[in-house]
Amino acid sequence: MITCRVFGAPRPELSWIRNEQDLTGGRFGILLNGDLNIKTVEFADTGSYACVARSKFGNASATAKLFVVKCKLTKFNQNNSY
Repeated sequence: MITCRVFGAPRPELSWIRNEQDLTGGRFGILLNGDLNIKTVEFADTGSYACVARSKFGNASATAKLFVVKCKLTKFNQNNSY
């Protein structure tokens, strides 16, 4: 999850952009608080993300970089005692 906090009256419209494309649907979802939720993160998701807020008073944006690193899952045997 990538965080984006936006305040304003009236409440600004919020979108997330990566590689000049809006991120909507599929594995990408914008939560009510403005955060970007990515389901099943992949190595290809590494990159820069922009949170863009738009209102009748203007636009503002902030960027974040996401680095996806490989992690190894280990299966534990329940019969082992420590």
